[in-house]
Amino acid sequence: MNYLEMSERVVTVFRTIPMITVMGIIFALSHQSGDQLDLPEIPLLDKIGHFVLYGLLAATILFVPSCELRLSRPKTIAVVAVLLSFLYGIGDEFHQSFVPGRYVSLADIAADIGGSAVVSLLWLRYRSLKDRRGSF
Repeated sequence: MNYLEMSERVVTVFRTIPMITVMGIIFALSHQSGDQLDLPEIPLLDKIGHFVLYGLLAATILFVPSCELRLSRPKTIAVVAVLLSFLYGIGDEFHQSFVPGRYVSLADIAADIGGSAVVSLLWLRYRSLKDRRGSF
């Protein structure tokens, strides 16, 4: 393995740190029992939280692949970001089923998908506008 290949792998490992951090935050929040969560009584606050956190997760997943791959396969990268966010959301809901005072919610999974899809679509739109202008 030459120096360039090794440095690219090291960079890729470092690019996963934000994704792993967001996953850890989601896990820590979902591990709190129902009586530990002191959320204000704002309608749909829980769903907004899911939407925002999973949008952030998708953004960090979009950051992991190399620039070269993001430029050559943006739609594939966006689909993978939504799919991985969705799978993590399912795992998170399963995890919550074992936490006292928490329950599985399909609405939470829908909010997870929504957040990750919106961020991925915005990223694709940004990429297409950037490509039209001829700048990278």
